[in-house]
Amino acid sequence: MWLFFLLLFFLKAPIVRATGYEGNPPNLNWQCLESKKTAVHTATLTAKKNNQFPPPATDVYIIECIATDSGDKCTTGVSATDEFLFGNTNDLTYLKSKYSYELENVSPPMPVKSTNDGKIPTVTWTSKVVPSTGHRFFGVSIIPEIMGNRQYFPGLKLNTFYFTNASEECGSLRWDPYGRVFDSKSLEPINSVAVTLYDKTAGGPKIVTLPGVTNPQYTVEDGMFNFVVPDGTYTLSPRIDTHTFPNTPSLLNANYTKAYSDIYRGEDIVQAGAIQHRDIPVDPVGAPYRAPIKIMDYSIVLNKVYAKYEISGEVSHPLSIIKVYNGAKYLTQVTATNFGRFDITIETEITDPKSDIRLEAVKTDLSASGLPLTHQDFLPALFTKLVPKAQAATSNSVTMQPIFNQIEGYAYNKSGQRFANATVTIYLVSSKKPFTQVYADSTGYFKIPSQYLPPLPYVIEIRSPNGTTNIMTTNQFAQINQQFISERKVDYGKYNPVPETITTPGAGTIMPTGYNYLTPEASGTISATTVSPTGETSIEENSETNLSTTPKPPAQVTAAKNFAIAVLILLLAIGAVGAGYFIYKKKKTEEEIPQNNNQT
Repeated sequence: MWLFFLLLFFLKAPIVRATGYEGNPPNLNWQCLESKKTAVHTATLTAKKNNQFPPPATDVYIIECIATDSGDKCTTGVSATDEFLFGNTNDLTYLKSKYSYELENVSPPMPVKSTNDGKIPTVTWTSKVVPSTGHRFFGVSIIPEIMGNRQYFPGLKLNTFYFTNASEECGSLRWDPYGRVFDSKSLEPINSVAVTLYDKTAGGPKIVTLPGVTNPQYTVEDGMFNFVVPDGTYTLSPRIDTHTFPNTPSLLNANYTKAYSDIYRGEDIVQAGAIQHRDIPVDPVGAPYRAPIKIMDYSIVLNKVYAKYEISGEVSHPLSIIKVYNGAKYLTQVTATNFGRFDITIETEITDPKSDIRLEAVKTDLSASGLPLTHQDFLPALFTKLVPKAQAATSNSVTMQPIFNQIEGYAYNKSGQRFANATVTIYLVSSKKPFTQVYADSTGYFKIPSQYLPPLPYVIEIRSPNGTTNIMTTNQFAQINQQFISERKVDYGKYNPVPETITTPGAGTIMPTGYNYLTPEASGTISATTVSPTGETSIEENSETNLSTTPKPPAQVTAAKNFAIAVLILLLAIGAVGAGYFIYKKKKTEEEIPQNNNQT
C-alpha cells in the first residue's frame, strides 16, 4: 500500500521545465494594416486588432510595400523617414525611377500616435505607380526601451497584448486598370503601344495635358494603360506600326470575352463620377502578335500566427497558370484572373527551408479552339500534378527566399566553421538598420523566437568577436545547419514565440540580467540594439548577460527525464510483483482442487 501512496505523490509532483528566451527585443514592430480602396489611388488604413502598437502614444509610421519585378519594395514615401527607419532610400529610389512612384497625400501626417487601445487613427493614403501593381500596408513602430522589461515584453499575453511582429492576413490591393491593348486574333496583350488620351469637353479633341498625367502612355508586357483624369468626355488613340485601329468586329476572336470587356473602337468615353474601363483590340497587319509570358511583379509575406506564405502578383497574360515549386518539389498552382492577377497561400509546414520558393508562369492560349476556356481553367491543375513541367518551355519564373518564423542553429563563417560568441543580426533585405540582434554562446548556438523576426524577407549577418562577417540568406543558413535541423527536428516555419507568461526558469537557463521572476515587478532592461531619432545605431552591451542557451538539455530537464525513467521502472516493478503474485495464487488454487476431490 505504501508503494501506491509513494507513486501517487511522485505523479502529482510538478516537473520543473526550463523556460525563457534567447535574444533582444526587436527594434521595429511591424503590423499588417487593414486597407480599403476608397478612390482611384486612395486607401483608408486601420489597425486590425487592439494592442498592436503598445504603449499608448507610440509613434507609428505607415509603410507601403509595393510589388515589383524584384519583389516587395517598401517605403514611407518620404526620403528622410526612410533614412531614419531603414538607413537608406534604396527602395524609394527604385520605385521613383522604375515605377514613377509618388506619395500624393497622407492624412494625418506621419508619424501617427497609437491610441489607448493600441490601435492607430484611420489614415488616408494616396499614392501613384505606373504601371499598376500591388500594395500592402504596414504600421511600424520603434520598440520603446520600456518594452524590454516585464511590463510589456516578453511577458505579453495574447488575450491582453499583441505580440510584436505577429502579422496575420496581410491583404494586397491594386488600383483599377483603365484598360489594355491586345491583338484581336491571338488575344495576347501588346507591348510598346503608344496610347494617347484626347479631351473633347472644351471644343476638342485636344491632347490631355494635366499635372501628373503622362500622355501618351506606352504599354508594357501586360498591355495596360492608366489615365486618371477629371470627369469629362474623352477619346483614346492607340498607335503601333504592326497593327491597325479601330478593330474590325468580324476579326475579333470570339474567345475575347474570357479575358476582355468594354471593347473600345473609337467612340466617345463619358466619365461622370467613376473611372471608365476600356479594352482595345487592334488588328494585326501580318501574323498575329505573340510574346513570351512575364511575371510582372510579385510579393511574399509570412502570415506568422497561422504559419502561411501569402504570395501575390501579376502576370502579363490573362488566365495564365502560376505553378509553385519549393526547390524541385511541386507544391501547387493557381489560375491568374482575366487581369493576370494571382494570390497563393502555402502552408510553411510543406516547404523545405533549405530550398527557395519558385513561381513559374505558363501562358494559356486564349485563341485556341476546342475545349471551352472554363474547362481549361481546371484541367491544367490535374495535368500538372501528373507532368508538372510539361509546359515549362513557354514559362517565366522568379525565385524567393523562405521567410523563417523562428531561427535555431549554429553561427558559421564562410569556411563552414562555427563562430563562437558570434553576434547575429537580422536585416530586412533592403535595410541597413538592424531589425533584431542576438548573441551566440561559446559553441556558436543561438535561437530567435517568432516575434523577434519580421514578416518580410530578410538576411542573417553572422559577426565574430574579431569583426569577421558572413551574410547568409535563410536557405543558406538552413543548408549549413542541415544536420542540426534533422537531429532536433526544427521547424523554421512554425510560430514559436516567447512564452506568454514568465515562470521560474530552471537551472541551466540563462536569463537577462535585471529580471526578478518571482515578483510582478522587474528592474532593469534587456540590452538591445536601439535606433535613435537621429538615425544613429548604438549597441548597449552587458558583459554579464548571455542571451542564449546551448542546445544541451538543462540540468532540470535532465533530472525530469531521469525521474520519469525511475517512475517507469517503479511501475514495471509493481507490475512484475503483481503478476508474480497472481501466478502464485493461481498455481496454489490448482494444487488445492485435486485434494478436495480426493476427500469426497
